[in-house]
Amino acid sequence: MTVEKSEAQKAAKQVARPEKKAEAKPEPKKAAPLPEKKPEPKTETPKTETPTAAKPETPTAEAKPEQPGKAATKKGEEKPEAEKGEKKAKKKKEEEKPKVTLERVYVIPLRDAKKVPRNRRANRGVKIVRSFITRHMKAGEVKIDPEVSEYVWGHGISNIPSKVRVKAAKAGETVSVSLAK
Repeated sequence: MTVEKSEAQKAAKQVARPEKKAEAKPEPKKAAPLPEKKPEPKTETPKTETPTAAKPETPTAEAKPEQPGKAATKKGEEKPEAEKGEKKAKKKKEEEKPKVTLERVYVIPLRDAKKVPRNRRANRGVKIVRSFITRHMKAGEVKIDPEVSEYVWGHGISNIPSKVRVKAAKAGETVSVSLAK
């Protein structure tokens, strides 16, 4: 049994859903070709030097012999900006390098690395060194020297040494680890 819809119902449905009209899409505008720019000929202007005041030929009691790399300044004159900047740069460099506050030598056992599969032992050995130093030096960041890593990896990924002797130096929150000699 099919239910036929009356003409009124069909008309109401068409009013509720208006048909989409085919809209003509406007064609995209093509960019006009840009005119070619010719490079302007470079003309060199002669540099003119500003005349400087002539220095007296005879040395005075206040004048000192000039040292290379240093500007001669009189007692009342201020130092040039370049010298002031150099002093600030030196102070910044001193502040940037934290002093070594703690330096210790540890013998780190790597026997726990032998409990993992053979193909992960050297990786685990380096992780054990990092965790040991973090725990004992209370460090935020640990930088392991490539020599330590090469020592652990020396006989391959599966044959690691049973222990490693390292020197740990703490500077601020960073600890650097190197092989002890």
